[in-house]
Amino acid sequence: MKQIIVGVDTNILLHFGKIELFKWRALFPDVTDVQLLISGQVQDEMDEQKDKARGYIQTRAREYQRILRTAEESDYRVSQINAGVKVEIVFLDHVRKGLLNGESFDLDRADQLIVAQYKYAAGDLQGFVVLANDAKTIRAARACGMTAVRPDTWEQERAEPEDESAKELRELRKIVGARPKLNLSGFIERKQHSDPESFAPGFDVPAYLRRLDASKMAATQLPTPSELVAKWGVVRQNGPFNVIMPYDRLKLYPENVSVYAIDFHHFEKCFENSGPEAFLMRLRSLAQAYVVDLEVANVGEAIEETICVEFSEIKNGALSELGLIRENNDWYLAQPIEPRPQSHPAPVNDSAPDDDSTEHEPDHEFGAPKTHSGRQVFRCRSLMHGRSASIRTYVRPLERAFPTEILVSVSAKRQVTPIIRRISIESVGRPFGEQDIDALLHERALLMPSKQRDLVIRALEFKNGYPA
Repeated sequence: MKQIIVGVDTNILLHFGKIELFKWRALFPDVTDVQLLISGQVQDEMDEQKDKARGYIQTRAREYQRILRTAEESDYRVSQINAGVKVEIVFLDHVRKGLLNGESFDLDRADQLIVAQYKYAAGDLQGFVVLANDAKTIRAARACGMTAVRPDTWEQERAEPEDESAKELRELRKIVGARPKLNLSGFIERKQHSDPESFAPGFDVPAYLRRLDASKMAATQLPTPSELVAKWGVVRQNGPFNVIMPYDRLKLYPENVSVYAIDFHHFEKCFENSGPEAFLMRLRSLAQAYVVDLEVANVGEAIEETICVEFSEIKNGALSELGLIRENNDWYLAQPIEPRPQSHPAPVNDSAPDDDSTEHEPDHEFGAPKTHSGRQVFRCRSLMHGRSASIRTYVRPLERAFPTEILVSVSAKRQVTPIIRRISIESVGRPFGEQDIDALLHERALLMPSKQRDLVIRALEFKNGYPA
């Protein structure tokens, strides 16, 4: 049995296919166990690619993100079997630059920072391998006495197949005389929206809030302040100048524990402490924006290009941007950050932006809307026949007692006349019970800041018996 520990650079994760399909025995013939380390710098670079890249690069980055999410509940480690080889993927904590070897490495250069982080993780460990496809990374690793390998034997695996959508688009461009045809798939002209005007008679709201808090704590599994103190210990005063002894660097600072304790107790009972009246106001705020989903389908025989969908305000409504809606539904629900000893690296934090925005959409999807006075415009470069693309917009009613109406218009390059439809949304107020509140939180969680949304959804899933 042979075990190896490997640290990879970003190029390996992006250009050599799925992590689950790496051909380990092509590089290390007698290997049985692989510990695959991913440094903090590589994690940052992969996080950037999931939104900024396109094509198979974005696909690889999003596959990586799914593995990272799986590892979040298991100390950022996840194991799998790959062609008879046991592979443990370990997402390393970010290391402060002050702990890295700034004399041997130029820490302002990404390639050298990656190697410095692996050197710090490896310590005096023998047999550590840096697996890279960047000449600068390989050179930096070998210069500091580490083993560096380029996966030339994986070269045949590196070629990415043509994206299926791109292939269909290329074939469809050859069709001569074919015509596109757009329609609105699953269009609903009149919608009703339930509004929480009060709580249902007999519904025990305080008990519901306590259950929601308990489910949130069970789903997040945060240590209590006393558990952290028992685990790490606390730095004590050493004389009038409070000199920090070397052994105290493995302990927690009292002020950090105090801050964590305050945040923990606020987080522990954030729903219960809000009270029924404030909770009802939050639900009403969450229900204030109507969500309008549309799907544009190409049912013709050729691709359509330059598709434009415009929403216009008609009556008793205002089109709203998602960022503004999320600001109004920020409940200041944030998971406390566990304090760590001075010598212990900080935990990996998810740096995904709260607005969930993407800068580049594929050609066959609608991008972010351009908002003008009283209207929003969505654009899609091309849409192949037999395919559809979805759109979501948000409408805030001015007077909830009256229906809200908006106009949707769809135009395209080869479409002779635009498609014009009217959407009418009516608000119906009624008392809400537990199932109504759960459904509203699930449906409207997208209108919350992303980190709060994740906590609320996990609490609901835990409360209702689903995996958190």
